[in-house]
Amino acid sequence: MEDIDAIERRVADVRRFNRFYTRQIGVLREGLLESPFSLTEVRVLHEFAHHEETTATHLSAELDLDAGYLSRILRRFQDDGLVTARPSEEDARAKLLSLTDRGMETYAPLNAASNREIEAMLDRMSEPGQRRLLDAMHDIEELLGAGPEHRVSYILRPHQVGDLGWVVHRHGVVYNREYGWDERFEALVACIVATFVETHDPKRDRCWIAEKDGETVGCVFLVHHPEREGVARLRLLLVEPKARGLGIGQRLVHECTRFARQSGYDRITLWTNSVLDAARHLYIREGYELVDDCLTVARRFSSETGGSFSTTDSMDAAFEAADVVYPKSWAPMAVMHERTRMIRAGERAGLADLERQALAQNARFKHWECTDALMRRTRGGRALYMHCLPADVTDVSCPAGEVSQAVFESARLETYREASYKPFIIASMILNTRFPGATATLTHILDDGRPRRGHAG
Repeated sequence: MEDIDAIERRVADVRRFNRFYTRQIGVLREGLLESPFSLTEVRVLHEFAHHEETTATHLSAELDLDAGYLSRILRRFQDDGLVTARPSEEDARAKLLSLTDRGMETYAPLNAASNREIEAMLDRMSEPGQRRLLDAMHDIEELLGAGPEHRVSYILRPHQVGDLGWVVHRHGVVYNREYGWDERFEALVACIVATFVETHDPKRDRCWIAEKDGETVGCVFLVHHPEREGVARLRLLLVEPKARGLGIGQRLVHECTRFARQSGYDRITLWTNSVLDAARHLYIREGYELVDDCLTVARRFSSETGGSFSTTDSMDAAFEAADVVYPKSWAPMAVMHERTRMIRAGERAGLADLERQALAQNARFKHWECTDALMRRTRGGRALYMHCLPADVTDVSCPAGEVSQAVFESARLETYREASYKPFIIASMILNTRFPGATATLTHILDDGRPRRGHAG
């Protein structure tokens, strides 16, 4: 009888504590944190904010939620524009879910309000009282078998009052410590931030702030180009040194890409510095290409030979009245540089990941195909088609290639003859790279007229 009574008292104590704590943190109110969302809905938003992408199955298991109940919540979030879904490349049956920009804007004030409520509760206690409370919470977690949370350790949110001052200050401090840049750089950052405020268009411009454990640890801006329609500029990417290695930088850059697509931009440009190796690698992985050097050389060559040079993103414009066409689906040059670096460093896992990223980037331009219709736009419809081979021929080597079967067949023999010189060109490049003065040495041997070793003259 005494054992039964003891158990009943303990059950009553646990239930009393549950009633007290649910009232203490406000979960019994109609809307949690004075919002239109229930406790469960805010908890689901919280999970999204701490995952770059997740699935309904993972959320259901992580939160121990009924799949049907969670499905209704997710449907409402998608209808309200808070969550977006895309097919998984690894499992066609699964959908990858993530917060939209509107979802981030919705979650940010809820997260801030929750932090303020907890801070107010702790402020009413002495320092020893706070330590006692936290120790007791840790004991409860340990006794009830709480496992580690499977989530990223940071969140991204829109900027708030005070964040822009932090951006200027931390850029000045971090770049001075790491690269010795003086207050002139800080002044430049201040001008960029001031322009962002003065010309801010919520539909086209965005600032993301990375926050870890309630502390600001990173930022990035995406803004419209003041002179070029359809072009965005990525600016002021920064991750605090103590927060590096968590994937924050790559996530910030990716959010810029996602927002640019949603906003209808055609291109993102950015300026970087040669000493910022880590940042350049982030841009390469996202698909950015270092273009200024090669374009400058092309413009100089065209000027020296009396020609002209221009770039276009339109296949129609590129083929119009052309004498020669060389439609090739190249990876960005920066990717090739990164690939070379990884090969030299023996980074096999990194090479596989770089290949996947390059293929995903290439998949976005499957409509860039050399067709009969495009060839008819060339001068007299008879432009010379060139390719170094192998070519991705539509419906021959792949479903969606870079050249149609009809165009390739019409130029196949000449293209094969042209491409047969490639091994010799590659060998020449290797020779001249490894042996300075190789050309002069070979010329001297030829002029000398001596027979090759082992060759009967």
